[in-house]
Amino acid sequence: MNKLKTALGILLIFLLGALGGSFITQFYLKDQPRPPKFRTFDAHQQRFLHHLERELDLTPEQSRNIDKILKDTGREMHVFFDSNRAALDRIRQNSMDNIKKQLSDEQQAGFDLIISEMDTRRKRSMEHGHRLPPPEPGEFRHGPHRPGPP
Repeated sequence: MNKLKTALGILLIFLLGALGGSFITQFYLKDQPRPPKFRTFDAHQQRFLHHLERELDLTPEQSRNIDKILKDTGREMHVFFDSNRAALDRIRQNSMDNIKKQLSDEQQAGFDLIISEMDTRRKRSMEHGHRLPPPEPGEFRHGPHRPGPP
C-alpha cells in the first residue's frame, strides 16, 4: 500500500508539473511574434480571393475574373520590382548607412550580422521564386545577435 501511495504521489507531482509547464508556456508564447500566415505573394492572393468569396458570396464567374485580375496584378508588380531593383537597393543601402551612423561600433557589428541574416533569407527566397511579405513587427528580433525576452 505504501508503494502505491508513493507511485501515485510521484504521478500526481509529474502531472501537476506538466500542467503548470503548459500554462506557463501558453502565457509566455501569447506575446511572441507569429510567423507570417503566407510565405508567397501567390499564397497571399489566394487567401485574399478566398476571403472575398466567403465575405461577398462571389459567383464562380466573379471568382474566376477576380483571380485573373489578382494574377495579372501580381505579374505587373513582379515586373515593376524587378525593373526597379537597382533603385530599391540604393534606397535600402542608404537607409542602412544612415542607421549605422546612429550606432556604436559594437552595435554596428550586431547590425551587420542582422542585415547579413536578412540578406541571406531574402536571396534564398528569391532564388526559389518566392517573394516574402514585409516582416511582421519583431520578426527579426530574436537570433544569435540578440537574445529573446528574459
